[in-house]
Amino acid sequence: MTRGGGGWTLIGNAITTYIQNETADKTLEEYAVGFGSAEDADLWFGLDLISLYTNYQTMSLRLNLYRCEHNGVDAKWTDCTYTQFAVSGRTDEYRVTIPEACRGTEVDYYDGWARWDLKKAGPKFIAFDNDSSNLHCSEAFRNTGWWYDT
Repeated sequence: MTRGGGGWTLIGNAITTYIQNETADKTLEEYAVGFGSAEDADLWFGLDLISLYTNYQTMSLRLNLYRCEHNGVDAKWTDCTYTQFAVSGRTDEYRVTIPEACRGTEVDYYDGWARWDLKKAGPKFIAFDNDSSNLHCSEAFRNTGWWYDT
């Protein structure tokens, strides 16, 4: 990957809409072990491997976000880079830790992607089959992420 100076490892990518892509409608176990194909560029690296890598050495996280056209604002690509990023293991429900705000061109949210108190451990990873959040958005939309508890 060459964006932002290069040297990045692709851990997840969805090239179609969230309803049709490879990442929709997966169980937590499927997210734990990973799925998809790098050849098709529609993949998920796996929470177990992401946890292993991010706890072995300090890692950063770069998000390339596509913002769809809405309310008269043109569609655009934005980016957000967190200088530190880690994911806990299975026993801690793959909680994400991002101790600093992002840097980049993402300005639609106060901090791009992480909308929780960055001084604390972030939310657990939620898939539709382990959605214990208040709104049950992951269950309703058959999608996943760390943001459903925020």
